[in-house]
Amino acid sequence: MTQIITLQADITDDGTRWNELVKLSKHGTYYQTYQYAQYVNKALGWKPMFYEFKDDLGNVVGIALI
Repeated sequence: MTQIITLQADITDDGTRWNELVKLSKHGTYYQTYQYAQYVNKALGWKPMFYEFKDDLGNVVGIALI
């Protein structure tokens, strides 16, 4: 059976929601938090992107801060 995964990429201002997704992930670390994204933006000038991977029912099945 094939499962469809969709990708949503955003520049977010909802740090609380993002951090909750990080906390729920068994692979979540400080380096994926909203606060770290803000740090790299201000200190290094990077433009962090917040990626959510969702299954065909809209459930978040993975996240990445790049």
